[in-house]
Amino acid sequence: MRSDLVSAGSVSLIAGVAQFFVAMGVEQALRPGYSDFGNYISDLGVGPYSGIFNTSVILLGVFAFIGILILVRVFPARPLAHVGEFFLLVGVLGAIGVGLFPENSTAMGGNAHDFFSVVTFLDANLGLLIIGLSMHRDRAWGQP
Repeated sequence: MRSDLVSAGSVSLIAGVAQFFVAMGVEQALRPGYSDFGNYISDLGVGPYSGIFNTSVILLGVFAFIGILILVRVFPARPLAHVGEFFLLVGVLGAIGVGLFPENSTAMGGNAHDFFSVVTFLDANLGLLIIGLSMHRDRAWGQP
């Protein structure tokens, strides 16, 4: 059962990330002059093709949320792991907010996009770090 859960959760995470990178590449190709060095990634959420990026970010959040909920069952049952899982879930919910409130959104006085961007990057990365710390020296992860 554990391997089925790992597979299902992993597929959900991979699907979310893969579709995001494909959509981001498609939108970048449709925007002459767009540069990873001269633009913010959030610039893709505004303009004639913004639906591609915004929908993709929302799907990334949904697939990641589902994948994390599935994988929670196989993470170590430790308080520190649960804290990390919480931050991960909040982080991917933030990604959904990024897609719902692009850079040009006037929600929250024009600050909704910035708020959700910070939530996404800060919480998701903090969650990964905390889960990693909770799994330190856990020999069960090295077994098939």
